[in-house]
Amino acid sequence: MRGREEWRGWLRTYGDPKGQRVLPERLHAEVRSDLYDGRVVTLATWLVAVAPGWACVEQTVGDSRTWLAWVPRGRVKLLYPRPDTDARPGGSAGAARTHTTQHAAQ
Repeated sequence: MRGREEWRGWLRTYGDPKGQRVLPERLHAEVRSDLYDGRVVTLATWLVAVAPGWACVEQTVGDSRTWLAWVPRGRVKLLYPRPDTDARPGGSAGAARTHTTQHAAQ
């Protein structure tokens, strides 16, 4: 995908919540949420910031590009053990696991 259509495989962001706090280090997490093209996917991401009721995750959208998306907190699950900080979890929509069942809230 290039140009205007590129964003279709990105996690939909739900706004710019109040009370944001950037985490001292990003945490390996899994997010189950919708993309701008309407698909609901589960992706390995990084949790980078929080706000009351919200989580900001970093999605890999290209070889060296990332996208930050605010999603409801219940859609994010921390993964353990944590990978090396140099490792980049998968995040491209092409590698996403598509599901139709609803993710349990944390």
